[in-house]
Amino acid sequence: MLVCRKRSQPVDDRGGPVCRPHRELPAQARRDERLVDVHSGVSVSDRLFCVEIDWKRLTRLEAAQLQVEMLALVEEAIDRLDETTGADAVAALPEPLKTLWLLDWLDFEIAQGSMLAYLHNSHGQFAADAAEALGNIGASRMASVLRQAIDVRQASEVGWQELLETLTGEYWAAADKEDWGRLLDDYLARSVRYHGEQTA
Repeated sequence: MLVCRKRSQPVDDRGGPVCRPHRELPAQARRDERLVDVHSGVSVSDRLFCVEIDWKRLTRLEAAQLQVEMLALVEEAIDRLDETTGADAVAALPEPLKTLWLLDWLDFEIAQGSMLAYLHNSHGQFAADAAEALGNIGASRMASVLRQAIDVRQASEVGWQELLETLTGEYWAAADKEDWGRLLDDYLARSVRYHGEQTA
C-alpha cells in the first residue's frame, strides 16, 4: 500500500509527503472519509495516512515483532500530521493499525493507573472507540467493562471513583479470562494476511 507519495506531491524537509490536515479538506470529504479524490484517486483517509506499508512483509513476522513493526508505522503516521488533528489522525489509520493504537494506549494507561487514569487522560477521548476495538478482536467481556466505566464516569454520581477502581479489577479479570493478548495477535495476523492477499 503506497499512499501520499505521488511524484507531483510536495515533500517536507525530510523528503516525506506533505499531507493536508483533515480540517483543510473540502466539507464533503470531511463528511465521507471514503470519498475518493477525483484528481488523485486516493481516498481521503489514505491521503491522511502518509506511510507506506508492505503488507506482504508483515505477514512473515512473528506476533511480537508484528506488533513492534505496526506500532512504529502508527507513530510515524501520526507524527507526520499536525498535532492539532490528533483525533483525525487516529480516524485515518487503516485497520488493523487503528485497533492496535487504541488498545496499546488503553492497556498502557490502565496498567499505569486504573480506569480512572485512562478516562481522565487525553487518550480517554477514544474510550468508546477502544471498546469497539475490543469487541472487534473478540474481547467482549473487556469491551463490556470498559463501556460500564464510560457510563460511570459520565454519570459522575456519588462514589464514581470507587466504582471505577472496582471496574478496573473486573477489567483485568476479563482480560485474563479472555486471553486478550492472544485475541489481539490473532486479529492482527488475520488483518495483515487479508491486506497481503489484496495486494497480490
